[in-house]
Amino acid sequence: MKHSILNKTLLAIPASLALNLFAATDSLADSGIVCDIDYCSIEIHSSLSISAAVDHFYREADGRYEMAGDLIVTTPAGSVDLLDADLIFQQNPEGSEIAYEVYGTAKAPFPAIPLLGNGSASARPVAAVGLVGRDTLQSLLASGQKPLPLAENPKDPEGDPTDIKQPAYLFFHFASGLSFDIPLNQLLNSDNENFGFSVPGDRSITLVFDPQEPYFYLSSDSLFDFKEGMQQAMQWAEQENSEKNLPADSTDNTSASDLIDKIPLPQLNQLAWSSEGGIPLRMETIWGLPNVVGNIKGHLFVDAAMPLYKFFELNGEIVTSIGKEGYTQAGNGDLAVNFDLIPNLLHFNFNLARASAGVVVNADEQTGFFSGIKKPDTSFLPDWVPIKPTHETQLSGYISSASPHLSYLRAKGQFGFSPKFLSNLIGVELNDIVLNQSEMRIGAAGIWLKGKTSASIHPAIKLNKSTDVEIYLPFANLADTSIKMSGEIMVLGTGISPATLEISKQGFYINGQFSTPLAVIGLSGEISGSGPALAGVSKIMLPLDKITNALSDAQYAVAVARDKVNDIQRLIDVEIAAVVERRERHAQNLQTAQDALSAAQYEVNRIQSAINYQYDLISTYRKQITNKYNWYKSQPWYKKTWAWGVYSAYKTYKYGQISVAYTAIGALEATKLTAVAALEVAKYALKLLEAATETFPVEMDPKVAALIVSKEAANLVLLSAEEVLKRFPVIDFNAGTDLLLSLNNSGLHGEVSMIVNDRNLVGGNVTFDPVPKACIELAVVGELCTPF
Repeated sequence: MKHSILNKTLLAIPASLALNLFAATDSLADSGIVCDIDYCSIEIHSSLSISAAVDHFYREADGRYEMAGDLIVTTPAGSVDLLDADLIFQQNPEGSEIAYEVYGTAKAPFPAIPLLGNGSASARPVAAVGLVGRDTLQSLLASGQKPLPLAENPKDPEGDPTDIKQPAYLFFHFASGLSFDIPLNQLLNSDNENFGFSVPGDRSITLVFDPQEPYFYLSSDSLFDFKEGMQQAMQWAEQENSEKNLPADSTDNTSASDLIDKIPLPQLNQLAWSSEGGIPLRMETIWGLPNVVGNIKGHLFVDAAMPLYKFFELNGEIVTSIGKEGYTQAGNGDLAVNFDLIPNLLHFNFNLARASAGVVVNADEQTGFFSGIKKPDTSFLPDWVPIKPTHETQLSGYISSASPHLSYLRAKGQFGFSPKFLSNLIGVELNDIVLNQSEMRIGAAGIWLKGKTSASIHPAIKLNKSTDVEIYLPFANLADTSIKMSGEIMVLGTGISPATLEISKQGFYINGQFSTPLAVIGLSGEISGSGPALAGVSKIMLPLDKITNALSDAQYAVAVARDKVNDIQRLIDVEIAAVVERRERHAQNLQTAQDALSAAQYEVNRIQSAINYQYDLISTYRKQITNKYNWYKSQPWYKKTWAWGVYSAYKTYKYGQISVAYTAIGALEATKLTAVAALEVAKYALKLLEAATETFPVEMDPKVAALIVSKEAANLVLLSAEEVLKRFPVIDFNAGTDLLLSLNNSGLHGEVSMIVNDRNLVGGNVTFDPVPKACIELAVVGELCTPF
């Protein structure tokens, strides 16, 4: 180094001799060292190399290299001058982040650093210098410090966002004597001329610079644990500054000390700038924030107390992302919140610890979001809201200037609620309650509060376990406030679970279930100024065996009696059939006799007709003979002889026919005598059958009549059995049996209701101890009881 005897000796070597020392450049190429006639360059990192004039490049006896004077730092983005430098290069083991460990002294290249180049500096002392990779830089942090806000820019903006650049960082440490102002008002689009950043000359400062992006970071040295080489470089810088007579408090009329009292920001502890906007901010408290709010990246990082638009003031680490249309700011730290959720009605002004907050500001809309912890010293709610936090509360919110209806505030913690105004409204005594594990949401319409409580809201109600509570207070009309509670409760000592309680200006209503070992019965009703009044209905099952047995007995008696009647009727039917059959046979015989009489009469009549026919023939024949004689007489005399012969022959022929007719008559008369005898027999037989014909009704038959008497007696028995069956209750099993319960100040009561004979029968008695039981008296059946 310039401070060593070796340095001074090396500086005395002529440039031509120095060239000879390094003429064999190939021997140094493997070490990343390249020399030409004017310059020697050392490649420290794939994205950074440092060059010096040949006559300012040295190799020390221990194998280290040294560059002195005005050096050039070269990156793919360009070069940066490092003035009045004196650096030591010691080669690192293979596989290290950078090829060489670099340390020494130099003046910081403020003109090449964004923002810092525009600052007004009163003194620029020599700084201790190092060069490290990302991992090494983070490892220098003192124990317990947060990671440095190094830019995380992807190698390919269109590719994998997690594949980030790994630059080499120049590391400057100023023990004292650095003093300059940085105006940030233009960067942050602020109209405040005094909006700036100041570093007073009496503070030690560490500057980290990535000349490739470019990126820089400023902080106090208390953050870092410097290695041995850097500590030596700090001693060299202090010695050199002392030799140049640069006191630690060197200032001028334009120093930062003059600006500190004017700017709205207190003195900053850390400042970083990323030209590509890659400084990450990991939101530490994200409860209740919109899903779109996550980790962000920005251009500017500060560790200070500063306003975030007009919604917040944040004291902590803040990242600002600057765009064409506006900017986004977000950070972590202690937060002061001050905004109107509803102008002229609901204003919030409170402080949060361990908070995360941010704003998005452009010409069209300004939005804000926050999440943090509120201490229980004061309420964040206006006095007119009957809800008060009782312990530490987690708060979050979202603010939109363009869409106020989307703005909200959320809270999580323990809250007390006083329903006194509702109690006065409905005339029912209501107790204050405390809600645990609660979440609240406040929007443009009102306040929603959900949580759990074990406190009783009414003297008649006791909570068995922690009960869910929902409270809604509408801003349009607080009288429309509603409370809903659900869980396991006791009403006048009777357990109802699950149960729902709803309280509003309409009244205090309860809806739940009363459970027994065998049944679940819904109960609903209200609590008025006189107390609870609940009622419920449930289906129960009466003992069907007793009902069915009694019904079976009655039906069996009817069936037996009916079978007896049917049996006798069958006997009657058999006897009637026998009588009918007998009478039908008699009728057939009578018909046969009548047919025989008719046949005999017909035969007599036929023979008589045949006889009459023969007599008619004889009469005809005689007329024909007379006619023929008259013909003869009418003949002339000369024909008499001939005519007489004709007449005689004709007469003889006709008398022959008459003889035949008389012969036939004789035969027919004999036949007639036989037919007349048969006719008389038929008449006698018919007379006997007619005398035996039965003309009285079939039912008067002695056997039939006796059976009919027996049937009448059996019918009387059947009617009696049917009368018993008629009196048997007709139960509508489809409608079922209802158990009617009521709960009021006099206790829990019950009745049984069922449809019997198409009518609603209500009565019976219900007992609850030792086993719940319902009973009812039914005709014929008797008392029926069932547990429930």
